[in-house]
Amino acid sequence: MLTTLIFDLDMTLLDSLSPCTRGLNRMARHFGMPETTEEIVLKHISLTTEAFWKAVYGKLEPGWFPYFLKEILPQVNAETKCYPEAIPLLDYCKSRQLLLGVATNRDNPWLDIAAFGIAHYFDTVVGAYPGIRPKPDPDIVQEVLKHLGVPASCAIFTGDSRSDMKAAKAAGVRGIGLTQGGITPEELSQNGASWVMGNLNEVREFLERDLV
Repeated sequence: MLTTLIFDLDMTLLDSLSPCTRGLNRMARHFGMPETTEEIVLKHISLTTEAFWKAVYGKLEPGWFPYFLKEILPQVNAETKCYPEAIPLLDYCKSRQLLLGVATNRDNPWLDIAAFGIAHYFDTVVGAYPGIRPKPDPDIVQEVLKHLGVPASCAIFTGDSRSDMKAAKAAGVRGIGLTQGGITPEELSQNGASWVMGNLNEVREFLERDLV
């Protein structure tokens, strides 16, 4: 029986592509680096912050984190909005008394979702904390299950990336892969998605039909 829904954040609940790209380009200009594009950001947005910078810029400098946390992240969060379908879906899940969790490769996810006004929906939030391997490893998803005290068979993880689906499959959790993150249905299925959907409206319709 389904008791738990777990969500990724970026490009799943949050329409964060444009704000992230603008923030990175403000940072690039400050440090004298070439600017990036939304296509490049989308390709790597599911990575941890360090891995993302290494993928985009080919390096990681010690001074980047303090500047990013003070000057860039607050503005990125201020510009980032939930997808319009996110709040109705979360309201519906709570009306069904489902447990809700977040499994993200962000470094400080509780602070981030508080900034987006959605922290009250979630029973636990797990990010890329020290000692926990980021997705596509299953650690973050497994930590969510551990915090909530539920078996993998009672949970579904909704995400938009290959790494989300790989993490779900490795954790023994059924996965809903969303194509709104730019990944094709074939790729999501090949990486472990049990179902593939276009957006969060389709997830809600799926749940309303009690197919799980």
